[in-house]
Amino acid sequence: MSSKNFRMFIKLVNGSHFFLNQAFKHINLALEEDLTARIFAEKIRILNPRSVDIDECLQEYQNNPVMLLQSEDLCLLDDKTHPVYLALEQSKIEAKDGSKCFTTKHKIESHELLGHINNFSFFIESLINRHILFLKADRRIDEFCYNRLENSSIMGKLIFILKDNAEKKKVSLEKIHNLFGHRNKTVHLTPKNADSLKIKIIELIQIWKDSIHLMQHLHAIEQFGFDDFGGAIKNKMSEFENRWIK
Repeated sequence: MSSKNFRMFIKLVNGSHFFLNQAFKHINLALEEDLTARIFAEKIRILNPRSVDIDECLQEYQNNPVMLLQSEDLCLLDDKTHPVYLALEQSKIEAKDGSKCFTTKHKIESHELLGHINNFSFFIESLINRHILFLKADRRIDEFCYNRLENSSIMGKLIFILKDNAEKKKVSLEKIHNLFGHRNKTVHLTPKNADSLKIKIIELIQIWKDSIHLMQHLHAIEQFGFDDFGGAIKNKMSEFENRWIK
């Protein structure tokens, strides 16, 4: 292997570790944010209605969201003495210590979901690109094939890599395909895509499990002794489930 190829391998490995860590950082923040919203809603419910009436405020502006965004009513959360501000800050503190709060049917809507979807798809893509570089360095594909693959879509690369896996069906691409479908929504964050960008915990777990199988398939071919990305996903998934899932 040339020194240039070796440097590229190391950069792709380092990038993969970074993306994986960032992905699970954001999904944990997403659950903290969802829990904050749940706790905050309960605190607002028990506040003195004369002190704050969020429902009445929103009712007034429901047909004119632009007027709400331009109004001073949204400044409640800038007043550090206001009951709403204090309730929100306390909700954030309590959410950081939250555990066993959600079922796998919970639908994640936090904006932190953007960070997980993007980083986890970058993680998958960087390791697919590394595998294609491995195939060239190991002379399993020639320069022409490598150049064609380098310009292919991520799903095109995956189908090529798994072409001999078709009959064994050890690796399913359906959930991974769904992951990149979600990523397309984050890349093109139109109002419609922003509104539809929601995912259940069970769907994420299925994506992670299929990704573990993919990593195991790549590892069986590459036989690199210095990383185990399938095991890394499994560990992070286990930590996530132990903290959040009822």
